[in-house]
Amino acid sequence: MNSSELLEFLTTTFCFTSGMHFIMPILVIGFFFLKREIYGKALILLLFAMVFNALLKSIFKVPLPPGVGKDWWYAFPSGHMLTAVVLWGSLAWDYKNKFIATSSLVLISGIGFSLVYKGYHYPIDIAGAIGFGVLYLLSFNVLLKKSKWLNSNLPYLSLGLAIISLPIIFSIPQHPRLDQLWLSLGALIGFPIGWMLSDYVTKNRKPSVYFNALSFIIAAIGIVMLEIASKSLTKSPTTIFIHYFLLTFWISGIPSIISHFTFSRKRSVKAA
Repeated sequence: MNSSELLEFLTTTFCFTSGMHFIMPILVIGFFFLKREIYGKALILLLFAMVFNALLKSIFKVPLPPGVGKDWWYAFPSGHMLTAVVLWGSLAWDYKNKFIATSSLVLISGIGFSLVYKGYHYPIDIAGAIGFGVLYLLSFNVLLKKSKWLNSNLPYLSLGLAIISLPIIFSIPQHPRLDQLWLSLGALIGFPIGWMLSDYVTKNRKPSVYFNALSFIIAAIGIVMLEIASKSLTKSPTTIFIHYFLLTFWISGIPSIISHFTFSRKRSVKAA
């Protein structure tokens, strides 16, 4: 592998890490096995960042570079870059760990360089995304620091952001391929409802490794089934909203509830 092939491989890999196929598994694994609040918060901020980014694009209306194939949409600020700053910046902020902070910085820098190298964005789009992303992160972390109740009740933050998203979404000119807005809205509502329901049912349980593993397996099965079912549906704002409402409601709520009753039943049988 020569230097140009290596560079091509690295930039392709960095671009892949900015997409949902890489991001969502990390958030789901973190939510089940690591720190529920940290990864739940990161997902909530990521979802609203997608709405925020669409609003900024519709305001600035900077065309994408020729050849990208999206002449119906805009470049500034870069959506992939802004969500990368929000996601990895949020994890670095909450973990306060040098390794995670350094890894996040490397990922963000690599994604920014790769988006320009591949011709998807101009440098100004990346710079704008970094600026708005940092401002966005700082604003929310200051808000959560001042409001201890909100910081302890993140599902309500998600529902509040869903309400704020509604007028933003309807103010942006709609396009058949602009599905990220309805994805975000569905998830901002489905995710917290499932989370609150799960907390209500399992509030006296301390999850074990086995509990979390079973919950993760159930979540994965549900995700696959919902994705298969969605293939037969015609894409529209309504179906996209319902799809991601159900998907995130399932992930954050149902697996933990099923695991709770499964382990409770086993204890009852042993006690008998």
